[in-house]
Amino acid sequence: MAIEAKLIEKLGTKTELTSLVSTRIYPSERVPSQSSLPRVVYKEISSIPAGNLGGVVNYYVSLWQFDCLASTYDSAKAIAWVLYQALFSSIGSLGSGFTLVSVINPQVSDGNDLPQDGYSVGIARAILEVELTYAIG
Repeated sequence: MAIEAKLIEKLGTKTELTSLVSTRIYPSERVPSQSSLPRVVYKEISSIPAGNLGGVVNYYVSLWQFDCLASTYDSAKAIAWVLYQALFSSIGSLGSGFTLVSVINPQVSDGNDLPQDGYSVGIARAILEVELTYAIG
């Protein structure tokens, strides 16, 4: 199981987040075409090895982007900050040998750009970018 699956599984236990988006937390390449709002769409932008022990890399620093989508920008932004708090409170063991070590450098920005299709009209987006450090093993 990859870090992504363990992280999203852990976020699914955070009631402050699930009370806003329920189980609508999707990887960017697997968003259902007609998923309801609000929702979170995520992707890992980059990941680099950050340390090793005896030649075995076990720490990684990764940059993640979470698009928080809602009917209003205020709602989307609120979801972004609740999501950050949920990530921060998840520091520690994620199970199956994965440990979330740190959650730093949160940045929330306005992701509202002009819609490219009729489906995205009326959807507000706040983007949370955050750096996660995790260990395997």
